Amino acid sequence: MKRDTALWLVCMLVASVGLVASLWVVPYIPTADGPQHVLSAHIENHFSDAGSPYPDYYRVLPQYAGKGFSLVFGPLESMLPWRLALRLTLSLMALAFAWGFALVVLALDGARAEKRRPIAMLGFLIALPWALYMGFFAFVIGTTLGLYTLAFVLHRPPATAARHALLAFLLLLQGVCHVFTAILTGAVVAVLLVADAPAGARLRAVGRAALASAPAIGLLGLTFLERNMHASQHQPHAEWELGARASELSRWFVPGAGFGGWLVMGLVVGGLATTLLRVRRKEAVPATEQRVAWLGLALLLLTLLAPIHVPSWQLMAPRFALLAAVLGLALLRVPERLSPRAKTALVPTVTALCLGWDLASAKLHRDLATGCGQALAGLDAPLHFEGPRLPVILDGFCGAPPEHAESPVPWAAMAFNSNLLYLVDHGGVAAKLFNGAPSIHAIAFRGSRMPPPPDPRAQSFAGTHWDAQDPKLREGVLTELAANGMPFEGIQVVGGGAADFAVFTRRGYVPEYQNASLLIARYEGCPAELVLPAGALDRESVYFEYGLFSRYMITDEPRALAKTAVDRHSPSREDGIHVPLPGRPCGDVWLRVVWDTEGSSSFSPGDRACANAGPDGRFVATVSAAHPAVACMSGGGP
Repeated sequence: MKRDTALWLVCMLVASVGLVASLWVVPYIPTADGPQHVLSAHIENHFSDAGSPYPDYYRVLPQYAGKGFSLVFGPLESMLPWRLALRLTLSLMALAFAWGFALVVLALDGARAEKRRPIAMLGFLIALPWALYMGFFAFVIGTTLGLYTLAFVLHRPPATAARHALLAFLLLLQGVCHVFTAILTGAVVAVLLVADAPAGARLRAVGRAALASAPAIGLLGLTFLERNMHASQHQPHAEWELGARASELSRWFVPGAGFGGWLVMGLVVGGLATTLLRVRRKEAVPATEQRVAWLGLALLLLTLLAPIHVPSWQLMAPRFALLAAVLGLALLRVPERLSPRAKTALVPTVTALCLGWDLASAKLHRDLATGCGQALAGLDAPLHFEGPRLPVILDGFCGAPPEHAESPVPWAAMAFNSNLLYLVDHGGVAAKLFNGAPSIHAIAFRGSRMPPPPDPRAQSFAGTHWDAQDPKLREGVLTELAANGMPFEGIQVVGGGAADFAVFTRRGYVPEYQNASLLIARYEGCPAELVLPAGALDRESVYFEYGLFSRYMITDEPRALAKTAVDRHSPSREDGIHVPLPGRPCGDVWLRVVWDTEGSSSFSPGDRACANAGPDGRFVATVSAAHPAVACMSGGGP
C-alpha cells in the first residue's frame, strides 16, 4: 500500500471516530419525529410478547416502503436497550453516509482519484444532516444507500443486462428504505446514463433506464394508491414561504448555530459554479462532471424554490438540500498550483477540520439534550403504563426558539413526540402514531378500545403566543385539554409549569411524575353524581348534559362531554334520585338537565330545566371527592 493511501485511510478512520464520538456525548439526541419511529419499531418487535397490550389496539401492516430505519434499528432493539440500539443505528447511518460520499467522489474521476482524496473527506461535514435531527431516519438511510448506487454507476456505468439488473435491484432496495430517495437517485442515474450514450443509442438508453427504475417507480405508485391523506395528518395544501427561506436555509445543510451551514453552502455553490464556469470557458471538463454540475444546480434550485409542504407531505424543499450538497461538494477540486508539500498536508488539514466539526456537533447534541432534559427526565423513573396515554403539548420546543429563523434545527419541535419514548420504557399505548399509508407505516389502530380522538382545537391553541400572553385564554385552553384526557388512562403534559399542572390536578388527575416542566398523571376523577328531585321522572323523559366550566371559552358554545338520558327506573333515595355523571369529572362543571316536553332531544322553549339554571338551561357547580353531588333544584318536579 502506498504511503499516501495509508495516510488517507488512517485519516478517514480518525474522522470516523470523531464523528461517532460526537453522537455518543449524550445518551439520547432529541429529534423531532425520531420517537415515532422508535416506538413503531418497538411495537413490531414486541407485538406478540406474552401479555402484550398491542394486539388489542394495533395491527401490524405489510409495510414495504419507508423501512430503512426499522431494518437497522429493529434487530438491534430486539437485543439491546433502545437508547443503545438507537446510538448504534445513528452511528452506522452517519459512517455509511460519510464513506458513501467518499466513494462517489473517488468514482467521479477514477483516473485522478488519488488527487481527490481530501475532497472525499468532506462527507464528514454533512454526515449529520438536517433530516437526521428532524427524525427522518428512513430518508437519511435511503439517501445513503443512493450514494453507493451513484458510486457504482459512476465507477462502472451499466453496459450489460446483468449490471442493469443490479441497478434495478439497488434502486428497489433503496425504495424499500425510502421510496422518494430512490426516485431522486433514479432520476440522477437516468440522466447520467442517457447523456453518456451515443447520439444514436439514446432512445435505447432511455428504455434501459426506465426498466432499471421501473421497480422503484412501481413502489412509488403503490404508496400513492394506499395513501390515506386524511389519516396521514400532513399539510393539506402546497405552501412555499419563499420570503422566510433565506433566514433558515444554511441550517438545512448543516444544523446548529454558527457558520458551519454557510461554509458548506459556500463550498456547494463553489463546486457547482467553478465547474460550470470552466465549461463556459471551454476548458477541459469531463462530461460526467458537467452533468453532475447541472444536476446539482437543479437540486439546489429545488431547495430554494420548491414548496415547503405539498398535500399529505410536509417539509419537501429542505430534503433536496442533502443530495444537492453531495453533488456540489463532490465537484470541488484540489488546486493544481499547490506545492507538493501543501498537497501532502491537505488530508491531515481536512481531518483536523472534520474533528473541529465534530466538536461543534457534540456541542449541538449537548445543547439539545440539555434543552429537553426536563421533558426526558422521567424516562428512568419507576413508572408503568398499561392503557392509552394522551400527550398534552404546551411547549414542544424544549425551550428553543419556535421561530424557524432562530432555531438551531428549523421546523423541529424536539419534545413534541417525546411522550412516545416513555411508552417504550414504561409500556402503555400511544394515542397517535404515523399511520397514513400501510405501505410506508408499520402500525395501524384497530378495534374500539382506543378512546375517540380528542378535540384538536385546544391543542392548536396551546403553545401559541396568544396562549402564553392571555391568562384567561390559557385557563380555557387548559380546561379543554383536561377534558380531552379524561377518557384516557393518563396524560403527559410537556412544557408546562406549576400553575398549569394545578389545573389538571383540580380536574381529577393524580401525578405519577412531575418536575418543573413535565407532568405525567393518571386520571382518577371524582365520584360525581347528579341529584334530581324525587318524582322528577314521573312524566316527561329527562336527559342531562355536562362539560367542564371555565370563565373563558375557546368555542362559541360550551363543549358537552356527555349527553345522557336518565333511566326512568332509576332508584330514588330520601334526598332524591342519584344519577352518576359519566367520566367522573372534577372541579367546576356546567350542567343542563332537560325535561323534554316536546320530545326533540334538544333544549327548546317548551322544555323545563332546573330552577337554579340560567336562561340557557345551564347551571354551574363544583365537584370534588369530598362533595361529589350536584343538586338540580326542584325544576323537575311534577
